[in-house]
Amino acid sequence: MISLALAICLASFYGGTCIISGLIQFPKKLIPTWVALSMVITGLVLIITAILVATNSIFFYVLAICLITLHLLAIYNGLYMHHKLNLFHHTIRVIFSVVIIVLFVI
Repeated sequence: MISLALAICLASFYGGTCIISGLIQFPKKLIPTWVALSMVITGLVLIITAILVATNSIFFYVLAICLITLHLLAIYNGLYMHHKLNLFHHTIRVIFSVVIIVLFVI
């Protein structure tokens, strides 16, 4: 039960930071609007599905899709803004996502 609560907290934190990141990018216009909007929507769906996983396990798959989508958007953002990938940044994202998944599974 503690691992589920921790997983929900971590997923909500991750989703919340993605929402904030997307909202900050709107006025700056450093990335395309559709990417910023996708970050906000996917972050919101991540938070909602993290909470709903406790009620129905089908939401676990939606949560996994959200995490993958956020990674793809982050890769796109890095390539769009810096024309290269920041491997350390993406490694941290992958580790964080794996921890969230593992906490939901155990």
